Amino acid sequence: MNARERWIHCYKSSQKILLVGEGDFSFSACLARRFRNAENMVATSYLDEGGMH
Repeated sequence: MNARERWIHCYKSSQKILLVGEGDFSFSACLARRFRNAENMVATSYLDEGGMH
């Protein structure tokens, strides 16, 4: 395991993570904050900008 690798339940920072239909991006933002970056994450939403909080 990488010394800089971080785990959050079943997710680890070294994984490539694809979050599809993520709504308002609150879950992806939480992961990015906990991992201290989002370089391995891609998130999409079905909402338009008006539906975001």
